[in-house]
Amino acid sequence: MACGFETSTAGSFYFAKGDPEVIYKLCNRHFTSSGSLENNDFGFWLTCKSQIEAIAQNGDTAIALAYASGNFDDSPKEYSFLCLLQLENSLQPGTQEIIRQFAQKGIRSLLLTGDKAETAVRIGAESGITAGQKAALTGRIIDRMEWAEVIRQASYCSVFARLTPSQKGILVRQLQKAGNTVAMVGDGPNDGIALKVADVGISLVNNSSSIARKLSQILINDLTDLITILDGAFRIKNRVRQCKLGRILIIVFSFIYLYFWVGSKFL
Repeated sequence: MACGFETSTAGSFYFAKGDPEVIYKLCNRHFTSSGSLENNDFGFWLTCKSQIEAIAQNGDTAIALAYASGNFDDSPKEYSFLCLLQLENSLQPGTQEIIRQFAQKGIRSLLLTGDKAETAVRIGAESGITAGQKAALTGRIIDRMEWAEVIRQASYCSVFARLTPSQKGILVRQLQKAGNTVAMVGDGPNDGIALKVADVGISLVNNSSSIARKLSQILINDLTDLITILDGAFRIKNRVRQCKLGRILIIVFSFIYLYFWVGSKFL
C-alpha cells in the first residue's frame, strides 16, 4: 500500500508499506542508521532476509517501509528502503477456549492467512487449531496443485499461509463444494472475498476494516461473542429438528387414525 502527499514547496512525498520482498524490489537505495542513502546490493538484502527470518521464527510479522519524494505525474516506480517493522502476532483473549468449544461441537477450525508459513504454524499451534502440526500449505504451492488435491489436503492440513485474497475466497468455495458449511471470521481488507462467499461472514464492530464490516453478515464486539452465536445456532437447529419430527409424527398418527377409521366403516 502506498500513500502520497503533495506540498506547495517540496513536491510530492510517497510512503509505501508491505511485504518486505515486494517493497525491496521497488527500491534502488536504502537509508542507513545515520540517515544517509546508499545503493542496494546483495549484502543488504541478505541482512534484511536474516532479520525477516528471525522475526518469522519468533512468530511475528515483518513489513517493510519505503519512501520517495519529487515531482511525479503518477505513483513513483522507485523508492528508498526505510526500515523493517516487526508486528507482534498475539492471540486475542479467549481464542483457545473458543477453538476448544468449537471442536467439542464438531466444528473444525482452519487458519487462512497472508502471513509467512512460520508465523502461521506458530499461531495455529498456540490457538489450538493444530495439534503439533509443523507444516502449512502456502499460496505458491496451491497455485501448482489441482483444487481437488488442495481440498483432499485440507482434510488434515489446518493452516494455509501466504494466501492472496482471491485464494482465500477460492478455498472457501472449494470447501463448500466438498459439502462443508463455512463460516469465515476476518477483520482485514484481504479477507473481503472470503467473507463475501462464505455461508456466514463474521467480522468485528471495532478494529476491522470498512471492507470487512461491509461484506460480513454478522458483526461482533469480540471473539467471545462467537460462543453465544454458536449456542444460539444450535438451539435453533434443535428446534427446527423438533418441529420436523413433530410434523412427521402428526402425519404418521393421522394416517394410522385414518386407516383404523376407514377399517371400522367398511370392515
